[in-house]
Amino acid sequence: MISVMEASRARDRVEELATRYDVEQRRPAVLTDAMRSQLALQEAQVDRLRAVTNFQRGRIRSMEVRAGAARVLQELK
Repeated sequence: MISVMEASRARDRVEELATRYDVEQRRPAVLTDAMRSQLALQEAQVDRLRAVTNFQRGRIRSMEVRAGAARVLQELK
């Protein structure tokens, strides 16, 4: 036989381990959700950066000067 104190400690330990087990069972789902959330944020950041890049490329294209004919537009002296 074991003492009441030892039985109480054993019961507490069982409850603690059961709680830890439940937490560890949920951990993969929590980590997966967090990873998906981070991935979505990073994809949104990539989309924003692509939009900025496309805008800047458009600005550069709009600055190109083209001659209407194959001649010298102006001579600088």
